[in-house]
Amino acid sequence: MPTTQHAFDRLRELIQGIGSAVLVTHAPREGFHGRPMQTLEGPEDGRLLFFTSASSPKVLDLKRDARVSLVYADSSTHRYVFVTGRARLTVDRERFAKYFRATDKLWYPGGVDDPDLRMLEVTVERALYWTKPGLIGTAVALANAITGNGPREIGESGTLEFGPPSAADPETKAAPRRASKRAHNAPRERSVH
Repeated sequence: MPTTQHAFDRLRELIQGIGSAVLVTHAPREGFHGRPMQTLEGPEDGRLLFFTSASSPKVLDLKRDARVSLVYADSSTHRYVFVTGRARLTVDRERFAKYFRATDKLWYPGGVDDPDLRMLEVTVERALYWTKPGLIGTAVALANAITGNGPREIGESGTLEFGPPSAADPETKAAPRRASKRAHNAPRERSVH
């Protein structure tokens, strides 16, 4: 079983460079609602960090149901990651200053002191991922499939599961329960499980 640090390092590696995720919340009337979000950092202590507005409709969704999903996708590098966890809002001016960029003033004109600025922290509970090698790796796998020589692996999928924080202590860091990965052995497989 991997250590907590190893599991979070793997998740960081999978989402590195993707930058934006679709945050999915559950709204009582509309059902599931997805919004693009810029990832600030993560996982930092098992949390993915985002800026958000206290007046955003997503905040009402989170008050009713803190469970969220995040979808990261990069078709150019064939990395796809689906994360589930629990969200909470915080106000931490020091961390705001660490991540705030000039372009963020478009949404938060008051800068790090903007009264509407919040940090959205998603504590990761589970991550599913799918990867595929580049053109050369795919060509080799297809050639092996046609000739029957060698492995036909064309990608990898896996699950990283992290224990939810203790009910008594919501600040408890999550620990991984299981990590598994599976290579796709048949080039014809296109569906993700």
